[in-house]
Amino acid sequence: MKIHWCLLILIDACCDKDGKPVDPMPYECLPTIMPKDDEFYSKFGVTCVDFQRSTNTRCVGCSLKPIRQINHQTAFLDLSILYGSSKERAVATRAFWGGFLQRENNRDNSFQEYPARNSGAKNCPYGGLGDYRISLNPEIFSMNTVFFRFHNHMARQLKKINRHWNDKLLYLYARRICVAMYQNVFFSEYIHTLIGVDAALNYNLYTLESGYDDGYNENISPQTFHEYTTTAGRSGHSMVRGSFQYGEKFERPQTYRLRDVYFQLDFFLKKNVFFDIIHTYAFEQCNKQDKFHSEDMDSFAFPVPEMTYGGDLSALGIDRGREFGLQSYNSYRKLCRIPELTSFDDLANDIVNPEDVEKLKSLYKSVEDIDLYVAGFMEKPYPGSTVGPTFTCLLGAQFQHWKFGDRKYFEFPTAKFTENQLKVIRETTFAQIICIANPGMELIPKNAFHIESDWLMVNVHRNWKNAIEIIFFIRTVDLVIIYDILILVKPANSLDNNSFQEYPPRRSDPGYCLYSDPFGAKLREKKCPFIAPADGKCAPKLRECDPDYIFYTDDGSCNNLRYSNFGQAMYPFERWLPANYSDGYDQPRVSVFGNPLPNSRRLRTSLLPNNEFRDSERNALFYAFGQYSSHDPSEHRPLVAKDACCDKNGKPVDPMPYECLPTIMPENDEFYSEFGVTCVDFKRSTNTRSVGCSLKPIRQINHETAFLDLSILYGSSKERADATRAFWGGLLKRENDGDNSFQEYPTRSSGTEDCPLGGLEYIHALIGYDAAMKYNLYTLKSGYDDGYNENISPQTFHEYTTTVGRSGHSTLNNFLFPVPEMTYGGDLSALGIDRGREFGLQSYNSYRKLCHIPELRSFDDLANDIVYPKDVKKLRSLYKSVEDIDLYIAGFMEKPYPGSMVGPTFTCLLGAQFQHWKYADRKYFEFPSAKFTQEQLEVIRQTTFAQIICIANPGMKWIPKSAFYIESDWNQRVRCDDIVQQIDLSPWKDEYK
Repeated sequence: MKIHWCLLILIDACCDKDGKPVDPMPYECLPTIMPKDDEFYSKFGVTCVDFQRSTNTRCVGCSLKPIRQINHQTAFLDLSILYGSSKERAVATRAFWGGFLQRENNRDNSFQEYPARNSGAKNCPYGGLGDYRISLNPEIFSMNTVFFRFHNHMARQLKKINRHWNDKLLYLYARRICVAMYQNVFFSEYIHTLIGVDAALNYNLYTLESGYDDGYNENISPQTFHEYTTTAGRSGHSMVRGSFQYGEKFERPQTYRLRDVYFQLDFFLKKNVFFDIIHTYAFEQCNKQDKFHSEDMDSFAFPVPEMTYGGDLSALGIDRGREFGLQSYNSYRKLCRIPELTSFDDLANDIVNPEDVEKLKSLYKSVEDIDLYVAGFMEKPYPGSTVGPTFTCLLGAQFQHWKFGDRKYFEFPTAKFTENQLKVIRETTFAQIICIANPGMELIPKNAFHIESDWLMVNVHRNWKNAIEIIFFIRTVDLVIIYDILILVKPANSLDNNSFQEYPPRRSDPGYCLYSDPFGAKLREKKCPFIAPADGKCAPKLRECDPDYIFYTDDGSCNNLRYSNFGQAMYPFERWLPANYSDGYDQPRVSVFGNPLPNSRRLRTSLLPNNEFRDSERNALFYAFGQYSSHDPSEHRPLVAKDACCDKNGKPVDPMPYECLPTIMPENDEFYSEFGVTCVDFKRSTNTRSVGCSLKPIRQINHETAFLDLSILYGSSKERADATRAFWGGLLKRENDGDNSFQEYPTRSSGTEDCPLGGLEYIHALIGYDAAMKYNLYTLKSGYDDGYNENISPQTFHEYTTTVGRSGHSTLNNFLFPVPEMTYGGDLSALGIDRGREFGLQSYNSYRKLCHIPELRSFDDLANDIVYPKDVKKLRSLYKSVEDIDLYIAGFMEKPYPGSMVGPTFTCLLGAQFQHWKYADRKYFEFPSAKFTQEQLEVIRQTTFAQIICIANPGMKWIPKSAFYIESDWNQRVRCDDIVQQIDLSPWKDEYK
């Protein structure tokens, strides 16, 4: 999340130039300490990799105890990563003419459309549009460019049918359409692929075929949970490939290594290969979601300048989970109703490699110590899911909050889309969006998240580009911050229960909240554990809302009319389980025996080694979209430390600042020891303590909206939103000065010297069709979805942003966010484990219980659950108890849930998260509150990601029909010209009154 961007600037803060921890260690630092005998870092003499604490309630002057890290994004699926999550960011993205987002030129040729450059940015020239993180890697950048081009395409089409509209109207409606279609892709395509159809159905994470969804609940927080942002939301890290050969069908093959292109996007622009990269993502396989990460993620993540190594993203993930106060893996098993671990042997059937149980035993002293990050990645995928049951559980719950806590989720009546508009939105696929963004693309898999195959190969007609019809029409209460889960259960969330149930009556007393066992059948209302003042510290202040305003606000506010700050940027992440901090406030958890948890880097190298196994179905476009969408409703920014966490030699500083939770590298680390680095910078995330809020324990703060609103594109504040706009023609700003949109990229930040480092299609590809159906993660064929519920929180969960949402990160270690003047970077997996601990995530076993997965009683219980049973021995050697296993670790080790990319735990958590994003979003496109007409809904539903990609890449000739799957007999390539012509914007003609 935002931590990565700041690491680019602060990587030398916690560790010295020799890769040793600085002394004293600033509070801001929690560097990753590398073992002296690390298989990688020992080559460099590195024992310290920089890791700063995230911004939290303490650092902003909030007195909440324990701390909570602060989310700098809105907690809605509102594309705030594109549009920004503040007024400043939103303004920066806009061109202020034609409704466009800023772009490079002013000539109206969308085939050359790229974001505008920022001549003043030194380190990150493509950051700072709606979100600085778009320049992290080519995957996120390419996804942002796809939606950037799609927005400007929508603005042009709207102008054609509503010639009297001014820039503001064109921008707002183009953004509204983009966000709705993005949400449709997320819940009708992406979630089903991530956690499986069964899990998606179980968590109500689906779109309706017709009508409105009445699932919005103002009592449900849309906020992102610590467990998501630190662990579950990072379940895709293992899917990231370390290298790519690109060129359409490799007629002019070129190869790049991920380690060489972090923040080096000019490499792609100079070679003019954006079109080829998108094509490659659509037709080439991504890595499997498992415990294995590419060396480019776990040894070369964000390489240290002038060094031949980078960070360990997995170790960083473990550290981040600890920083965020995540409980042990076993705690999340309990939460997810997965059998509790009583011994390491209980894991034998749950993780992919049962032999890893011995490793866990050797590393953890108790199963109650296992980090969520560690065990989450080790779990066998939940049936139909790409992640294990714990991650499936946490992701499902997080998605639930993002959906049902978002008053503006497109299918809710409160989003005020007409039934015709809903029809358009639901019919729009990611394949269509890709084709629109890539006009030269001729073929794409019908399901853009799956590789080409027989079942996805269909012919696409040339009129597809115009098939997306657009008829565009055009109280004050106390803030309730909920530790328990606010979710919607429709159908019931238990993985073995498909029955429907009524909601409890809503109380007028804001002190009452909607609670549930997120993965059981019962939903109940009870007194909230505490009420925090909406004073601008613990959470954004409440405001009066206009119930007739149909657009997503820049900062995500007023989606929920009862709690105006539900899902708003700067609202704390939500938790599925109570925070597990060793001091009950903000210090990372320890083993159930009182000892420190196993070193995150050692866990990563032992259990999540650098290997790359190609996914036989899904392409790289799938994980690129996954990275992009996971950053949309979730951003935790690191605290700014006065001093470094690691000294210039890569050693921990002493004393260590509060802001720091550096990843400590073993002295014998296989990679960092080459640099003498034992400390990698890792800062705590912004939390309630850092902002002066007195909540205890802390909760990290989400700087993004918690809605699927493309705030990553449009920004999550008024400033960001204004910055994205061109202010003419409804366009977003672009990179060049002429209106040649084939070279059009989002604009670069114009005010910074250094860049702060700081869906049926997709869901089906992610968690599988069965899971998507179980979680109600599908779109309707027609009509409105009545699933919106104002009592559901749309917020992103800690488990998603830290772990489950990172299930595609399997290939980013060692060179993540390179350390300036060094040849190494961070370890994304280690960072994920650390982040889960920082966010207070409970153990993997707790999430198994939550997801109704048999609780681990011993490590041997994991033997049948993880991909490699031999890893049970490793788990046993690393963890002292199954209750210690990190969600991140075991989640990545789980055998995939049938039809899913992840194991049952990740499928469960992803399904739940997607449910929240859908049913708590009043403006979700299928809800009547989104106010799309039936005609507009039909166009949106018919639009696929393949179409969007093709529109964003006018020169693209072919794309798999299902854009998230590789080309195959069932997913044959289609011509972009055919499918792009099918998008018809006429339903949006002259709607505004």
